[in-house]
Amino acid sequence: MDPADLPGYAAALHDHAITQPEPMRLMRWGQLEFTTGATAEEDRDTFLAARRHASDTAGGRVFPAHADESPAEGSERH
Repeated sequence: MDPADLPGYAAALHDHAITQPEPMRLMRWGQLEFTTGATAEEDRDTFLAARRHASDTAGGRVFPAHADESPAEGSERH
């Protein structure tokens, strides 16, 4: 990919999506399954909470000495 040729990259991406539609179909299917009927903001908050939990769990495996430490009181993760 050449950063100076973004239109060329977009065209190549489009051509790939046309010749290989399966990955795009799978991504769209996944988006349909994720829909819970909640608002977009509620879906986003649920997704971010799950992502934070997964990250914290993985961090506890990588850095077991710090697994029991919690963020400083009053600080908030975004």
